Amino acid sequence: RGWRTELPVSGTWPAAATPASGVSPALAEALRRNAQESAAPAAAGWGAWFAALLGALLGGLLLNLMPCVFPVLAVKVVGFARHGGDARTRTLGGLAYTAGVVAAFIALGGLLLALRAGGEQLGWGFQLQSPAVVAALAALFTLIGLSLAGLFEFGGLLPAGWGGLQLRHPVADAALSGVLAVAIASPCTAPFMGASLGLVVTLPAGQGLAVFAALGLGMALP
Repeated sequence: RGWRTELPVSGTWPAAATPASGVSPALAEALRRNAQESAAPAAAGWGAWFAALLGALLGGLLLNLMPCVFPVLAVKVVGFARHGGDARTRTLGGLAYTAGVVAAFIALGGLLLALRAGGEQLGWGFQLQSPAVVAALAALFTLIGLSLAGLFEFGGLLPAGWGGLQLRHPVADAALSGVLAVAIASPCTAPFMGASLGLVVTLPAGQGLAVFAALGLGMALP
């Protein structure tokens, strides 16, 4: 059952309010300056920045005790044992590993800061929110685990020209293992890291990237 109601309206509608033509130029300029100052990160004082650097250094050092990093540390120990009698090769390998770790942390930090500046709501380990990245890392470490267990060797699966690359270029191999270590260490957060990384998103890019570099140096320090 339906109803229809009609109601006549008598009289005239009230006049609509006249919209404001705009704000004064002085107020508009003040609002613009305020928006710019709010958007630009403020540089931290020297004391707070050095505290963040120290926290990142200690956090990176303790990051080696997290279970995320154990697989890569096993690979590095095997690499050091292979060059046990060659001090120069061990030193170059350690420096290359350090360079790879620090470069990867700076690249990861730069990407995080750039996405944050673009309005993305991201945090530490944001790349592991991607199912494709998680699946690729799971497959990679399954293969590494099977290789370390002796089921097969990567050298036997590669063409003859590629099989000796690791031996011919041990420095590049060490640097790439440092990049890999950072890729899988990112889901872990060690003590002292949280406060430093929380401060990074409020700092200018230069100071923020320096904190990420200190984090990488701490991780590679051992």
